[in-house]
Amino acid sequence: MRIVFATTQSLLGSTMIGRVLPIAKSFTSQHNVHILGFSASTKINKVSFHNIGKEPFTRTKSGKKRLSGLGLVLNMLQSVFFTTLHLWRLKPDMVIIVKTLPHNVLGVRLWHLFHPTKKIIIDVDDFELSANKLSSLSQRFSVHYAERAAVKMSNCLIAASPFLLDHFSNLRKDINAHLIPTGVAIPDINTTIFPPHTLIFLGSTSISSGHRVDLLPEILKLVKEKDPNVKLIIAGSGDDTRLLKDEFRKKNLSSFVHWHGRFSFDQLPALLSQSTLIVDPIDASISNRAKSSFRVSLAAAVGMPVVSSNVGIRPKLLPVQLHNQFFADPGSPSDYADKITSLLRDSLSDTEKKLMKATSQSYTWPVLTKKYLSIIEQC
Repeated sequence: MRIVFATTQSLLGSTMIGRVLPIAKSFTSQHNVHILGFSASTKINKVSFHNIGKEPFTRTKSGKKRLSGLGLVLNMLQSVFFTTLHLWRLKPDMVIIVKTLPHNVLGVRLWHLFHPTKKIIIDVDDFELSANKLSSLSQRFSVHYAERAAVKMSNCLIAASPFLLDHFSNLRKDINAHLIPTGVAIPDINTTIFPPHTLIFLGSTSISSGHRVDLLPEILKLVKEKDPNVKLIIAGSGDDTRLLKDEFRKKNLSSFVHWHGRFSFDQLPALLSQSTLIVDPIDASISNRAKSSFRVSLAAAVGMPVVSSNVGIRPKLLPVQLHNQFFADPGSPSDYADKITSLLRDSLSDTEKKLMKATSQSYTWPVLTKKYLSIIEQC
């Protein structure tokens, strides 16, 4: 079977790296797999990547500079045209729409009008209305339209969180919907002893997409009041990196923060071996209820303490016995600091680490991709 992933990301996108590529690569043992997106056409293992245009923004040192007005419309029409063109050329048996945004949904829709018997799968890992910076009613309307148009023509829905499963099921009561969280590949590290006093945040520094990195300066300040030796590693980049650096400077904390920048899977062992605890600062917003959590999944997989909040899918990813230790009040720097301080003082036992790893096995990519493939083959 020929499968095409119609995406709205480049090869640097977090969903591309963390979700699409692991799934696509796993399918190549049985199927012919292609991805459409915003990078130069290339071959990744056995997966063919095809360029459909340019991202609707440019990356600058201060974050993304987004297109607007006519420039945005022309950019998206180009993506629609090339998505449709590639689908006609590739002749897929199945198209997986990754994120229901206007450009990929409309591109697939135009092709599907002439190929109505071909399977359409939706894969969603964000609530796009809150995860994107939308600056007008027309932009909000287009995202609303894309959700509904995708659901209407789909054979099957795969959602990364219970919230998204409920949301899309409410748009169409008879949709064949399944929960497949974003999985994790287990990095090869020594988890016997983690070094003391070092926190790590891994991921996007864009507040608008639900990552409450703006809480980190106050959290670090409060933790240092009880543990003066504590440091913080920030591995990732995003729109609010400059804002975050300014806040650390205002609190005289800059010298205690190491900025690693973007990271690859191969760099995870080195990053985690320098760290004591993963911080996943979130609030109880729709964005965070909709997201799967790479940080929590990673912590569970390697048996490393993590401080997050009991929001969305996160409680499923961790043993119930450790919820009280790991979950702080959403959006509360003081409670996050208290939980972190407690875990820095009393490390996890070997039994607790083993329990975390055992729980995480259901959420590793080898298990999830097998389930994913079984679902879409039967849709």
